[in-house]
Amino acid sequence: MLTVGFRDLRDSANDLRNKQAVRRPYFLTASIPVPNVAFNTNPIARATLVCDEDADIYIFGLSGSVIAAADINGRRVANANTLWPMPLVGGIVTTPFAERGLKMRIFANSDKEDSLSDPQNFADVKTILQPGYAIGRMSRPFPFSRYLKRGDKLTFEFLNTDTGTGEVALFHYVTLTLSCRKYEPFTR
Repeated sequence: MLTVGFRDLRDSANDLRNKQAVRRPYFLTASIPVPNVAFNTNPIARATLVCDEDADIYIFGLSGSVIAAADINGRRVANANTLWPMPLVGGIVTTPFAERGLKMRIFANSDKEDSLSDPQNFADVKTILQPGYAIGRMSRPFPFSRYLKRGDKLTFEFLNTDTGTGEVALFHYVTLTLSCRKYEPFTR
């Protein structure tokens, strides 16, 4: 009889947690400029997202977009010269904008102890972050599953391989969005 009581309590806690996951959507976002090789000798930038101290979160999707070529504030630079020009989009000439050139790695903390991607090689951002470089397109988040406890960090490291030049220093401006579910503190 006592075992049944504990099982009911466990099932009740699991049910409450599952209901919270449906009711409490949560998003973590970051925006970061990644410098071009032509303007900076270190074309690497990092975005670290930290889980809040009020609750754990479960990440189920990763989406983002990249604006290139852009200035440090993320505004497009229309008269830039890029290594990878974007092809025609619906008959519109978009040649001064880059189609690729950015690579990324993901780590579970900023010390690179727990790598969630290949620790030696960078992955092409165009294959992971959709819509990526596509102008005016949206799509479903990339399936990315990770449970973060309170205070845990998730670091995204970007490498810009574009050597394009322009009137101002050029960047690839990345905006990340993690689709999450937030859990109340008592459901540890």
